[in-house]
Amino acid sequence: PIYVILCALYLFILLVWGISSITYKSPLVGIQNAVTVTLVAGLLEAIMWSATWLVYNQTGYIYDIVNLVCALLTAIKLTFIRTVLLLLSIGFYTIYPTLDVCPKLGLVFLTVFYGTMVGFY
Repeated sequence: PIYVILCALYLFILLVWGISSITYKSPLVGIQNAVTVTLVAGLLEAIMWSATWLVYNQTGYIYDIVNLVCALLTAIKLTFIRTVLLLLSIGFYTIYPTLDVCPKLGLVFLTVFYGTMVGFY
């Protein structure tokens, strides 16, 4: 039941965020689009985990491929969230419209590192 509640919460937040984004679309910046992608990824992840546990509760069997896809969605979502937080921390989109080469390379390195660590653990 926790993933069903999580799906409902993600859907509600996504609807409120979507309506706000459509209403105020002229001053919209890239970070808000990244938040939208994160919310959609979270909703997809919650739906997949909910379906996985529902099938497990009914049949007593977990399908490995579905479990792998769920874990992959979780890893992608966590990596994306960390990358967006890193972008906000260095002031991208809020203070600086573009980044120099060094922060871009560091961002790519940290994103790959985050993704690898989340994927392995």
